[in-house]
Amino acid sequence: ILPLLSWTSSPYVFVNLAGAHPLLNFQAVFKRPEFDIKIETSSGGKVNGQNSLSYRIESGKELTLSAVSDTGWEFSRWFGIDTASPTNPIQSITISNGLNLTAEFIKKSFQLSINQSPNGETNGEGTYNYNSAVEISATPKKGYKFLRWIGDIDFVKSPLNPETTVTIPNSPITIEPVFEVIPIKVTATING
Repeated sequence: ILPLLSWTSSPYVFVNLAGAHPLLNFQAVFKRPEFDIKIETSSGGKVNGQNSLSYRIESGKELTLSAVSDTGWEFSRWFGIDTASPTNPIQSITISNGLNLTAEFIKKSFQLSINQSPNGETNGEGTYNYNSAVEISATPKKGYKFLRWIGDIDFVKSPLNPETTVTIPNSPITIEPVFEVIPIKVTATING
């Protein structure tokens, strides 16, 4: 019977009934349209375990997306999706058209605290992005010398140097300079 149809995949079909059997049965098969869904991530995370995804999904089907950040990063928001909560990392979408989505991740910021000492001055305290290299320094007051850094020194490049670098971890950290008194050498001479 198909040779009688003018086109088998068109929504409009013309049937050539010349020489056809007097009783014809036709069945229309409908298929939902499919749409391309493309998902990209910025640095710092993945969606459904991948940096980049492409799907071809039938209209009406549901797609669940889960954005998970890497260490030191956090999910910020979705772009390219019409949702009441674009900052929610988990989205369930009923497909009705093609989509180009982006999951944005941003670096977390953490506090670097430097406890002050009455025997010297320090520089470098503040809030910094994860994995930043921050220069710190400790300057002793007159009569003192720098000895070492104490505290969260696993992140201090050279704990025995007064000028060094701290690599910001995935948490706030606190360090403190240790100064010691410079000994005064007194020489006494007795005459007489």
